[in-house]
Amino acid sequence: MARFPIAYVGLLWAITLTHPVLAADHFTPTTGLQYLKAASESVTSCDVSYRVEFKRSLVSVLDESTHERKVRRPLPGEVFLPETNTYRMICDRGKYRYESLDSVTGNIEWICVIIGSDWRYKEFNGRSGPSFTIRQKTMPPGGSWRDYREFLGTHFSDYLLHQMLSDRSSLRTIQDQEGKIILEADPEPDRHISGRLNGYRVVMNPKLGLMVEELVEIYKGLPKRKNEIIEWHPFAKGSFAPVRMRATGYQAADRELPGEVFCTYELLVDVSRSSWNRPINPSLF
Repeated sequence: MARFPIAYVGLLWAITLTHPVLAADHFTPTTGLQYLKAASESVTSCDVSYRVEFKRSLVSVLDESTHERKVRRPLPGEVFLPETNTYRMICDRGKYRYESLDSVTGNIEWICVIIGSDWRYKEFNGRSGPSFTIRQKTMPPGGSWRDYREFLGTHFSDYLLHQMLSDRSSLRTIQDQEGKIILEADPEPDRHISGRLNGYRVVMNPKLGLMVEELVEIYKGLPKRKNEIIEWHPFAKGSFAPVRMRATGYQAADRELPGEVFCTYELLVDVSRSSWNRPINPSLF
């Protein structure tokens, strides 16, 4: 049976009693952040196998007359073929192991272990390559778009989501008509904080244990990136894990074709080969 932090159970109990209409004084930035942190910590460990399909909607090309790169839509009859990769992520209370797997053979191509800011990486190209450590790096190879943690609500890009939002003086908490809790923050360009040029909108669903079901990063009034959960898996009573997700990248507001979809990453978890809140072998880290 899954075990959860006492604080998380208490928060869910309070929400269950009051949902779908919560008292107005529940909606402060502090309580909103508490809900976010508690929900993200409800998955204390996992062993998740998933496939990532990358699709491009626009393409960057070199303009021979100006020798600058420009973005354009596909030409008539032009098709951008998707790229597919397979991964496994194992986590246990802040420790993470990523494996990139050959989509045909299932053999490991590389392993990356992240504990705090200690980043260890090892490649397997027919032979074992050297292991090395890089300090102050928290994202796996391939970037955050392929990172399952982002859809658990613990991380966004190279930052802890809870910490990034807690640094915002403009943070506010609201509730929509469906009872969902929404954290919103405006750009704060004059402050030395993470993502200071961007605004954020984080949607948490009480019916899903307050898990984050959508996160939008906004730049100059237009979406820059959006993470959304399409399908959930109930792995324990009242506990849910994302199993089908989409990350969408948009053309920046100050570039060509502003606001148009640039690319999408579709992530699909193999539930039959995945688990949540079960013991993890410490030797994997």
